[in-house]
Amino acid sequence: MARGDVHWFSSYTLNSGIFTSSVNLATDVIKLAYLTNGTTLSAALADPRWSTGGTTTLSAFEVSTSTGYVTGGSALASVTWTQTGNTVSLSAANVTVAQDTTGFTTAYWAVGYDNTTANKYGIFFVDLGGPVGISAGALTITWSANGIAVRTNS
Repeated sequence: MARGDVHWFSSYTLNSGIFTSSVNLATDVIKLAYLTNGTTLSAALADPRWSTGGTTTLSAFEVSTSTGYVTGGSALASVTWTQTGNTVSLSAANVTVAQDTTGFTTAYWAVGYDNTTANKYGIFFVDLGGPVGISAGALTITWSANGIAVRTNS
């Protein structure tokens, strides 16, 4: 993986039914939170969830909170999602966490998860090439003009 790469968690992609039965990316609140290097993320991670109940409880690795960063991260704005056949695409506005001189300095990953469902499914993650933080300046995630992520399943 390289810094800035976005990956869908494979366990929640189209063929598993998660996007058609549990997660409604058109209406659910999708949050972006930041994790330390206490875990290593991969697309193959089995059943990642923000809360308990899955194989990996992602929130256990969240960076420290401060006035600039709240527990659980921030909701994505202007979320759009499309599905055409086996191709799904997710887009949203860029995300910025304001500078906070007492804020985190240990983010290695950003995780997008569904905050509406009780299971809080992990949907995608970004390799930040960490450690990065907000103590020296704002942290901005700038999505590709093509969207956060596009995936075609066979």
